[in-house]
Amino acid sequence: MRLPQKVLSLTPYAPVTEICRIRCDANESCFPLPSALWDTAVKRMEEQAEANRYPDPYASACCKAAAKKYGIHPEQVVAGNGSDELISLIENSFLEPGGCVATIEPDFSMYGFYADLAGLRHVRIPKGEDLRINPGAVTAALEREQADLLIFSNPCNPTSLVLPAAEVERIVRSTRALVVVDEAYMEFADESVLGLVGELENLIVLKTCSKAAGLASARVGFAAGPEELIRVLYSVKSPYNVNAFSQILAQTVLEAPGYVEDCAKKLRAYTAGLYVGICALAADFPESVGTVYPTSTNFVYFEAKEPEKIRRALLRRSIAVRAMPGHDAPMGHLRVSTARLEENEEVLAALLDALKEGV
Repeated sequence: MRLPQKVLSLTPYAPVTEICRIRCDANESCFPLPSALWDTAVKRMEEQAEANRYPDPYASACCKAAAKKYGIHPEQVVAGNGSDELISLIENSFLEPGGCVATIEPDFSMYGFYADLAGLRHVRIPKGEDLRINPGAVTAALEREQADLLIFSNPCNPTSLVLPAAEVERIVRSTRALVVVDEAYMEFADESVLGLVGELENLIVLKTCSKAAGLASARVGFAAGPEELIRVLYSVKSPYNVNAFSQILAQTVLEAPGYVEDCAKKLRAYTAGLYVGICALAADFPESVGTVYPTSTNFVYFEAKEPEKIRRALLRRSIAVRAMPGHDAPMGHLRVSTARLEENEEVLAALLDALKEGV
């Protein structure tokens, strides 16, 4: 069998697979689900879910809980097996063969991965030297390239920076392209454009239960947008794409009064402490640590002279962080998710030792 070139040229996503005491590599929540919510979910599973039967193909109760949480109509929401499935569906279904997908780099690598897999033309719009988005430059690039779809994360993974909602709206209103805004980390910021999904016909907003909600293992994401576009996503998704147990877990967490907001508040505070600690290291080791970017997420992103060596040094202590490719030589980047307070202290101590040793 001869495989197509588009799959031969792809590189698999490479998450950290080592078992570590402290996980700061994947931007997950450091909070386990409280026993009371587990008990509620298990009771619902016993009453509603049958292992020998297929789940609700529409994830109706789950989507209703999400719609109420996000302040939109249930008809404007569809659930996916994580936001990744929805990204893949949108890029594969909303564009004609040879269509153009634009991303704003650096950003989440899977946007380009799914575009390449779909055989689409992928245009990379560069960010400024400060890694911030220039709405005017983005709009000009979309027009110049005749892009059909723009997708970007806000706040951004990996840069941790947020684009104000007014600037996002400016981009959406200035283009004919479909704009997909991935708000996976918006619980840590306050610039959501969810309120515009019923007003702007070319806007889809992605949400997830994997970050502040603390359900990364359940793999539940949502797409919110105009009813016409959401109907299309219902038409092209797999019939039973979100399993019954994940639906119930997500519904339970989304319906718990104040739970997600409380988790987000704590994670922001933990991240702020981690940010202060890394800024102190940058001041003490200016040759090894460069810019520490302001964070609107649950992680800290900063320049490091030898990020891969630092990553391996921490891994020897059973601490996982993410080394990112450099955008401006000679510095690369490290991304460190917040852990619990005592774990963050360990991470900072390990970083200090690695820098002292010159890794």
